[in-house]
Amino acid sequence: MSDVAQARSLLSQLAYSFRWLGTPRLNNLSTKLYCIAILSIIAVSGLAVASIYFAKVTEKAAHRLYGDGFLGVMNSSRLELLLERHRRIVESMPADVDRKRLDEGRARLKEIAASLTALIQELMAQKTDSSADLIEEEIAGSLAPLFQLGERVAFYAADFAQDKATELAEQYATHADHIQHLITRYRQRRIESADGAMSHLASSASSLTAWVWICTVAAFVLIGPIGFAATRSVVLRLGGVTEAMLALAGRNTSVAIPSCHDRDEIGEMARAVAIFKQNAIQLIDSTVELQQVNSRLDVALNNMTHGLCMFNAQRELIVCNQKYARMYDLPCDLAKPGTSYERMHDYRLMIGNSSLGSPEQSAVEEENVSADAPSAFTHELMDGRIIAVSQQPMRDGGWVAVHEDVTERRRAEARIAYLARHDPTTDLPNRVMFHEHLEQTFAGLGENETFSVLCLDLDHFKQVNDTLGHPVGDELLKCVAERLHDCVQDSGLVARIGGDEFAIVQSGVDRPQNSGQLASRIVDTLSTPFDIDGKYIVIGTSIGIAVAPGDGADPDQLLKNADMALYLAKADGRGRHRFFESEMDRQLQLRRNLELDLRSAIVNGQFELHYQPIFNLRAGTISCFEALIRWN
Repeated sequence: MSDVAQARSLLSQLAYSFRWLGTPRLNNLSTKLYCIAILSIIAVSGLAVASIYFAKVTEKAAHRLYGDGFLGVMNSSRLELLLERHRRIVESMPADVDRKRLDEGRARLKEIAASLTALIQELMAQKTDSSADLIEEEIAGSLAPLFQLGERVAFYAADFAQDKATELAEQYATHADHIQHLITRYRQRRIESADGAMSHLASSASSLTAWVWICTVAAFVLIGPIGFAATRSVVLRLGGVTEAMLALAGRNTSVAIPSCHDRDEIGEMARAVAIFKQNAIQLIDSTVELQQVNSRLDVALNNMTHGLCMFNAQRELIVCNQKYARMYDLPCDLAKPGTSYERMHDYRLMIGNSSLGSPEQSAVEEENVSADAPSAFTHELMDGRIIAVSQQPMRDGGWVAVHEDVTERRRAEARIAYLARHDPTTDLPNRVMFHEHLEQTFAGLGENETFSVLCLDLDHFKQVNDTLGHPVGDELLKCVAERLHDCVQDSGLVARIGGDEFAIVQSGVDRPQNSGQLASRIVDTLSTPFDIDGKYIVIGTSIGIAVAPGDGADPDQLLKNADMALYLAKADGRGRHRFFESEMDRQLQLRRNLELDLRSAIVNGQFELHYQPIFNLRAGTISCFEALIRWN
């Protein structure tokens, strides 16, 4: 039965009841009271039924508007967004010649495919509308072939098979258009379902309002102002929520949702509408963000950082970007389509930024230009710049190439490689290069051959830094490095391995006395005063010497023994040198063990303090006390 028919039936029942009250046989008060009570119950029951029905219809419409309208539009927008991202990446791959970007694109394709699959599975799990569910199943069935086509385009693009990639990209575009059409149909079905719910709500509003009004008037006449006030409150609350729903349907997200804090069905309906409002605001924000992402992507694609040029089979320019023209200082007339490659090459040769190299190298580059296979090469220009070229042939016999100026990168790489093995202050080899040299010396050591490692530590260098400053200390280190070079010359390697620590590898040592003579010469040389910016500086050095292979069969052991000899040379009074002896290691181990035992004794409280009196025999009195520590 329709809403209008129900209202008419209720009016007929009320009219019949009132006629019944006017009959002669029912004029007694008790009968009238019972009839009024029955009519009150009927009126209140009708009001309750109308209110509940109105609330349920409105709540159902809200849920349909949220589920079919908002979620349908939002999910279709998410599908379109993911599909558009997937499509942009796939359709950009045939023209891309950068393998790194292609690999990154393939990784993003897998991520987007996983997101699309998860989203469509989530939609299929929510069974709401049979027609929309069929479209979801059709979309789900079309995604797998689309992903396969995208993967094949990525595969051929990564293999630089541009023709096959372009052909598959066209198939991919056709399939993607079909899926886009399905998504549009899916959104339309969802919107139609939501519109049907709203139409049902709008068509029911007038009849339900009439029904509620009649019941309200009857209740007011029969039970008084309390029932009227209660009914009016319900109608106003429902009307407020309905107006808010209609405003949200018109995309007015600034409207306030009433009755959100009420703990009844109207409050639940109002809270559902409030959630719909929040989701609508998020959808609008997502749309704005999507537009910003698309704008940024367009800017990134239209502003490449590398030079790009494309030539046809007749070696005539098809297109080049501004970066390429600036890279080779090409005037506007040479950067126009139709300019021959030879003319551009002659101009570059004239202005001095053509390739610098032998005729053989020029022939190789010319062969790369005319090659039918992808190629990558680097050439140095006459002005000193280094250009990396990645070239891809085209189906019609031409080629497309990306040019990158890697001059600063190559210089930085060379500088980094140098600094990784040299000390920046003295320009001497550092500890890394010193250790490599030791390993090479050990590897090339023949039978009955020896070499020495000398470890130097500057005496009083810390005082120079503390009193004269670090800049003077750095200059002093440079002067020390020069004097060490003069002493060693070509007989060994000088390295700085620490703050004021140096090391020397002396090769071709026939006997240990040769290393001793070199050490004495270094001690005398470094003891000579230094004149740095008018400052008279006197330092010294202590040297520890270890001879391989007798004092160590590997670089670490040999350097450790030389350090041990240096330690004892400094303990003997500095300004001298000492050779490593096996007894040194034993003495240092004993000293180390004693130090550990002392520390353990302090922690464990093994020391006991005693005071021993000293008696003055002449005076016959105690003159003082001697404090003694006993180790228990």
